Amino acid sequence: MAYTFKIVDSTVASDFWERSPDRTPFTCPSFLSVMADGVEYWAAYKNDELACLWPVPLAENGLPKRVPFSYYIGPMWSRVINELPIYRWYSDSQIVYNGLFESILARHESLSFDLPLTLNDVRAFSWWNYHSPELPRFEITPRCTARIEGLGEKGQDSIIGGFKKNERRSKIRKILKDADYYERTEDWNASRLIDLYCNTMIENGAEVSQENKEALEKIIGMCAEGRFGDVVALKRTGGREVVAAQVRLKDDQSTHAVARCVESHDKKKDAGILLTYLSIMKAKEDGHQVYDFNGANSPNRADDKHAYGAVPRLYFSISI
Repeated sequence: MAYTFKIVDSTVASDFWERSPDRTPFTCPSFLSVMADGVEYWAAYKNDELACLWPVPLAENGLPKRVPFSYYIGPMWSRVINELPIYRWYSDSQIVYNGLFESILARHESLSFDLPLTLNDVRAFSWWNYHSPELPRFEITPRCTARIEGLGEKGQDSIIGGFKKNERRSKIRKILKDADYYERTEDWNASRLIDLYCNTMIENGAEVSQENKEALEKIIGMCAEGRFGDVVALKRTGGREVVAAQVRLKDDQSTHAVARCVESHDKKKDAGILLTYLSIMKAKEDGHQVYDFNGANSPNRADDKHAYGAVPRLYFSISI
């Protein structure tokens, strides 16, 4: 029987998300319901079996949008389809992707999304309208994230041993030996974290849009409620104000570092190195295998993230 394509509700989407090997916290329907003004969940069915689900976040005007501070929002497959022999996977994936392209693009003129790290076959996207050069084609951009993997098998010495020798390894050992200047704190609030993040970005030569401020506030709000993530924050010993913080989203296997901020004075005292180390170790304590820095796509950011021993992993950003 041929595949059929339709929009399903968030209850169906949530049930599928729980079982998909391609899921991330960014594609969780409960997360998207907070972060987007609306979401269309496009589904591909074979008989009564949901094979592929593609969440399309929407802006207030009803057009597809990218969700700030989010990655890997794109199609997800069922485990049954993922485990098909390669010749079946290839055949079915071409049929499903083309059917979803036709359905989604009949409603929306443009679309921008990522593939999750688990999906790296972009041929269906590359071949869309292949024989009709006058029609729109997908633009496929290779991108990289940086990940520390195998955390469950690594001890503290092994994790620190993966740090860049002079810039990170020796500094974190000195900080831990003289650990009296900073301390962890749970006493943080969204207003302070957003101000600190904006100041950090300005120091790095970037402005934070109002949309991104509002998105970060929503993520921090969910973290405060214990939903999807948490915040690792530092204050000076004996102080009251947060001077460094890492906002993190989590799933059952991974921690995703989505927003990091450090007061300029404390950056000079390597508070940022301590913060990242503590965030990595917290991921290990949580039983996670992966610490994902979420993006390593500029020279400075890539250098900083790989200095913690994170390996590059390729994913694809796609638009039409």
